[in-house]
Parts: sequence; C-alpha cells; structure tokens
Amino acid sequence: MRKAAKRERLFNAEFPTDLSARVLLHRYLPVLQCNPLKTSGDGNCLFNAVSLLLQDDEKLTVALRYLSCLTLIENEQSYKKHIEFSKLHNLSPTFSSAV
Repeated sequence: MRKAAKRERLFNAEFPTDLSARVLLHRYLPVLQCNPLKTSGDGNCLFNAVSLLLQDDEKLTVALRYLSCLTLIENEQSYKKHIEFSKLHNLSPTFSSAV
C-alpha cells in the first residue's frame, strides 16, 4: 500500500480516542486539530502509540522499547556530551543503571 494511502486510512480509521486528552487538546491547542488515540495504559504509552501509528496495532511495542534501549547503550558517549546531560541525575543515579 502506498504511504499516502496508508496514512489516509490510518487517520480516517475509527481508533479509540482518549476523551479526556481530547478535551484538553482542543481547549489549549485548538490549532493542532488532532485527536489523541487511546493506547494501552501499561506504562508503555509512547511505544504503544508509535506502534499504533506504524502498523495499526501495538504489536511492535516490545521491539521498539528494546531498540530504544540498544540505541541508548550504543550511543552512551553521545548522550553524555549533551548539554542537558547533567540534569539526568534526577532520573537515575547513573547512565548505566538507567539502561
């Protein structure tokens, strides 16, 4: 399927919508004109949402999370050079323990 056709099908599909988030988005960011899709509330909402957008379901969630961890590990030195790296101590004692 062509990318444009798939994208059109995705955004016209009847996916469940997060009604609370929809009210807030429309109130505070009306220019976006978008509807938040409801994903599983299992702590993986970012990965669930990306999987939903890529293939219309959440089956890629574990693979996306795994690949994200690998990317963090493989690029540790690049992340340590980031200007905001010093603020990460609030999230975890060390970079290594976070990944």
